[in-house]
Amino acid sequence: MDQATPHRNLQEAVANRPWILLSAFVAISLLELYSLFPGDRFQVEEKRFWLDDTAISFQTWVDYASTRAAICVFIALLRECNPKYSREFNVLFWLMFGYLIDYFVIYNNPFARIGFIPISYTLFMLILSGITVWRAFQKSWT
Repeated sequence: MDQATPHRNLQEAVANRPWILLSAFVAISLLELYSLFPGDRFQVEEKRFWLDDTAISFQTWVDYASTRAAICVFIALLRECNPKYSREFNVLFWLMFGYLIDYFVIYNNPFARIGFIPISYTLFMLILSGITVWRAFQKSWT
């Protein structure tokens, strides 16, 4: 097989859908968005979360939020590049979007505990995404 073949296929795919490169650029930019803001050395006293009093710097707040948003963009890109698993990527996308919303509301903190197990959206997201991935593997084995 010619070494140039994979590059040619990639070029053809991107030529037909250049927005994929733009989306990847947006996601990478989101990962670096925090650097546009000054790095506070200490936690700030302003309330950053709707139902949680955790104090963090504005730069950290932006970093966490933009990282979660970038992951949503990357999952959307994976969905477009892997149509066979578009349903599974849709589930992962919406779970991650919910995680972003949970971050703004309660900083992804648990809202209850059962024994030593923290009950949170994060736990729900991990269980549901694990089930989704497991079912995708089962589907691929048949």
